Amino acid sequence: MSPFAQVRSQLQARVPGSMWALAGWVGALLLAHNPILLSGFALTQNDLGDTRFNHYMLEHGLRWLLQRPGHEVFWSPPFFFPAHGVAAYSEVLATAIPVYALWRGLGFLPDTAFQLWLLSCTTLNYVAMHALLRRGLSFSPLASSFGALLFAAAALRTNQTMHPQFFPHAFTALAALALVRVARPVGPSVRSRRVWLTVLFACLSAQLWAGFYLGWFLGVGLGLLLLGALLLPEGRRTLAEVVRAHPVWLCVGVLATLASLVPLAVPYLEASRELGARSYAEVRTMLPRWQSWLHLGPFSWVYAKAASLPLFRAIPMEHEQRIGFGLLTTLVCGLGLWSLRRRPVGQLSLGVVLAVVFLATSWWGFEPWRVVYLAIPGAGAVRGVCRIALLMLVPLAVGLAAGLEAMQRRFGTWAALLLGVLAALEQGQTTPAFDKEENRRDVSAIAARVPRDCDAFLYAPVLSRGPWWKEQLDGMWAALESGVPTLNGYSGSEPRGWPFHFSAINSERDAERLVELLLGWRRERGLSPDWRVCVVRRTETDGPERADVEPLEVPRALAPGEAARARVRLRNTGATPWRPEDGVTLALWASPSFRPGEGLVPLPRAVAPGETVELEVPLRAPQEPGLYPVSWRLMRQGRGFGELSTPRQLWVHGP
Repeated sequence: MSPFAQVRSQLQARVPGSMWALAGWVGALLLAHNPILLSGFALTQNDLGDTRFNHYMLEHGLRWLLQRPGHEVFWSPPFFFPAHGVAAYSEVLATAIPVYALWRGLGFLPDTAFQLWLLSCTTLNYVAMHALLRRGLSFSPLASSFGALLFAAAALRTNQTMHPQFFPHAFTALAALALVRVARPVGPSVRSRRVWLTVLFACLSAQLWAGFYLGWFLGVGLGLLLLGALLLPEGRRTLAEVVRAHPVWLCVGVLATLASLVPLAVPYLEASRELGARSYAEVRTMLPRWQSWLHLGPFSWVYAKAASLPLFRAIPMEHEQRIGFGLLTTLVCGLGLWSLRRRPVGQLSLGVVLAVVFLATSWWGFEPWRVVYLAIPGAGAVRGVCRIALLMLVPLAVGLAAGLEAMQRRFGTWAALLLGVLAALEQGQTTPAFDKEENRRDVSAIAARVPRDCDAFLYAPVLSRGPWWKEQLDGMWAALESGVPTLNGYSGSEPRGWPFHFSAINSERDAERLVELLLGWRRERGLSPDWRVCVVRRTETDGPERADVEPLEVPRALAPGEAARARVRLRNTGATPWRPEDGVTLALWASPSFRPGEGLVPLPRAVAPGETVELEVPLRAPQEPGLYPVSWRLMRQGRGFGELSTPRQLWVHGP
């Protein structure tokens, strides 16, 4: 065969694989980010809360790299001012900052750069998993593409777009690839194995620096794999071979990884000493129930109607526990892993899935996670246990690829393609999104009112449209734009004594209270009397959107943490219709003891001006006994509008 014919033959062999990979990547982007792409980048996923907080941390990280004024200390961004170390209250996204910095360096504005960062994270997740499936495990191009699509754009990941810190996940897939390369049955060279061991250690460190949750989950996954390998004869032989051949390299890798994590651990430990660990009672609210593994939420293309069934409405913190994969996808993944049961990769993958489901799930009051919480370092910082489903995306991607490849061998490519497309459609979600231009105008209007000669400012909206966390983040972003630190703040926790959850001024008494709070914060932080803080006010109005919200049935007394339901009637008294697809939801509007988003309920149908609709809404009592005011308000894309319902008093009694 001539050289030209050889090149042509190679191209013909490679093009189909490349086309499958390209199609899978496009499908992953459309599944995970259809609101951004279909709106022409006018909309940003997901809401005006945690989404913008994570974006803030990326922007702060970039400004720290550039040593911009006010951002000289990485762990002390200029919110909750003048508290220090407040970055350790949440994820810092450190190893994800370079991707964001790339888009900012190309001249994109922060909100557009953040959208491109989301798309880039999904792309990197897809590429890393495709490399694991195709190059590491030698699955077919079609099977590898759909497996990578599941890892990058599974419904449970898309349902977490409100928490973008869970998108930089490529390090976990690369760590799995490194393990596969190290454990190859055909002995790799000494140099190659050392390179992949280095990649493994580097990925573990990088994943922890990207976000504690994903890094800790990766550590748990590696621990389960090690335990599983010790139980398998072939696994024990491979481990013994690696340890005998590279003892020094392994010791150096472990020590180097620990050393790289010291600068991360110290601030988090300091924050833990200041704030204390999360109680197990708080953790319990986010333990998956068995039905959580089947739940895809109200924005699912396929299972939206099923989300209203009592089976799923009974799940506590339901909006966090949409961790299902779809019935068909789950079946194909399970059959695929079973087909690999005689291979170590199948045995270990199936073992990880079963172990995670067993340990994390609350089985009618039996909670194996309590042992994990008490015994494993770092488990006390994991409130959202249900998010460990993200770890299962690695073995389930392997299972889907194996299932589709088996289908392809037995029934042909078209049958496998059809099955893969159906599994992909099960992942489809139309997530909420907000208008980035509108958000940009809101922040700029606040920043324009900030006096530049103040030591710090507090944003206090007049006639608040809320919610409180949206207003706090408005103040934080106005601080970035104005260059003046802010007392406003929003994160996973807040400094002791910080009193500004509700900084809105809706009455004269609110204005008097705000002065008292400012004086108290000055005393709390030991600030000098000449320290100047400016209160920035901005009147907010509802415009054409108005609503009457009337609670009809509300529990009068609950035990701490007890779940209940209330019934609320809504009437559209404005001039514009309310449509669920526009992100109109009913939100619990209560004291800070209720978590943001608790009680968030989408509308069951469109409500035209003048129409009335009744909703059943979830309610979970705070953990601390006391008397709490409970109200509801309508929201559109994370912003409140219309009248706040008359508060009802909820008595949370002691045990």
